Amino acid sequence: MNHSALGSTETTARRRGPSSIPAVGRSKRVLGSTALALVTAAAVVLPLQGAAVAAPAAAPKVSSVTVASAKTAGLSQATYESRLKTWINRVRHNRGIHSIAVRPCHDGFAERWTTYLTNNNEFRHQDLGRYMTRCKLSKAGEILALGKVTPYTMVQMWMHSSGHRRIMLDRSFGLSGIAAKRDANGNWIGCVDFGRRL
Repeated sequence: MNHSALGSTETTARRRGPSSIPAVGRSKRVLGSTALALVTAAAVVLPLQGAAVAAPAAAPKVSSVTVASAKTAGLSQATYESRLKTWINRVRHNRGIHSIAVRPCHDGFAERWTTYLTNNNEFRHQDLGRYMTRCKLSKAGEILALGKVTPYTMVQMWMHSSGHRRIMLDRSFGLSGIAAKRDANGNWIGCVDFGRRL
């Protein structure tokens, strides 16, 4: 059975230091395991095979999608990331929202974080305080996804979760870092870090 997971977090601050903004989402996963343990204060979606199920309001939202790993097997990391950007910008454009631009500072945080997650068998958010300080931001948001899914499907998963959709369609975000990396089981971990300058 293929498993996919999502996580999102957003922080607004006026030049707070890295230690003053706590890491919002915390979750761990064991590669190859059929069980994912996710604990987060933000939106989480776990698409599994079968019918969609909505959890109670206080619990994370759960929904289902069918995933096709064959479509992602031949994609390079650069191609996957490029297609994520294309689909995110298409969704934003269709709603009259300006496109996001990938910038080196933002992209570095997303790239390092996906590498960390794959190397450490984890699935959780990074501390956005460091990201905000280093890239000189007044507002930041991060969305994550995990699964054997196409870039289009990953963006659709984010769009079907209110927390992820809110961050992805935030008109104040114009800058981003986009990273995707395949883990040892062939799952793609996608990370998009959004930012607004001071």
